[in-house]
Formats: sequence, structure tokens, C-alpha cells
Amino acid sequence: MPLYHMKNLKIVPDLFQVDDTFFKFNIQLQHDDLTQAIEFLNKHYGNDVYAAVSGFGSIDIMRSNIDKGIALNRLSRLKGIPLTEIMAFGDNLNDLEMIQEVGLGVAMKNAKPEVLQASDLVTETDNNHDGVLNTLQTYFKL
Repeated sequence: MPLYHMKNLKIVPDLFQVDDTFFKFNIQLQHDDLTQAIEFLNKHYGNDVYAAVSGFGSIDIMRSNIDKGIALNRLSRLKGIPLTEIMAFGDNLNDLEMIQEVGLGVAMKNAKPEVLQASDLVTETDNNHDGVLNTLQTYFKL
């Protein structure tokens, strides 16, 4: 299991014993099971949670009224920046709403087909070859 990004991971015997606020859960499954799992979760529990594939065999499970698009919308209002002036990059299904919400949605070259279809622009290079940086340099003529 790729835990490289979890610095303060604690294993507990019972989630109900945890005295903290949960913002999302992340589960790891075999890559072949991801689509079926999110469809099941969203169909049976969609009033309470929203599940989206987030990469590396992971599924993010959040409250039903939370996704990156909603978060970016709120941030844009707080900062006074219209969504039409925001560029967002994504590669997986948990980026889809964000890509659709902004003025310029950019899919990474190696993005999921749904993200590629929803985007206004596709990077010339992928995540592992400075796709975001290269696109920003080209777009802003840096």
C-alpha cells in the first residue's frame, strides 16, 4: 500500500473511538474493482457520501456535498477571483468536477478518458514529465 504521503498514520481498532473530525476516507482496492466500487457506493449511499477514484488504486469517500469543484468555487468567492479566470489541472475522476467548474480545465496527457473529454486543453507531457509546468510556461509565454 503506498503510504508515502501519510506522515501521521495511526492504526486504530475502532473508528468510533477516534475523537477527531473526518473530512474524507480513502480506501485502496485492486485497480479492476475501482469503477464497480464507486458505482456501488454512489448508488447505495449517494445521499450521504460521494466516492471518486483518486489514483494509485485509491477511492476518496467524502460527504455528498463535497468535491474539488465545490471547494474551488468557494475559494474563488473568498478570494474574489471569478471561476472564469481560474485554470485547473487534473488527471483522475476526483478532478472531474473541478475541471468542469473553472474557466480553463486542463487534463494531463495521461488523464482518464472522462477527464480528457471534459477538459478544454490537454497537456503535451504527462504527470511524470512536468506536464503542469510545461503547460503553464507555454500558456503564459514564460
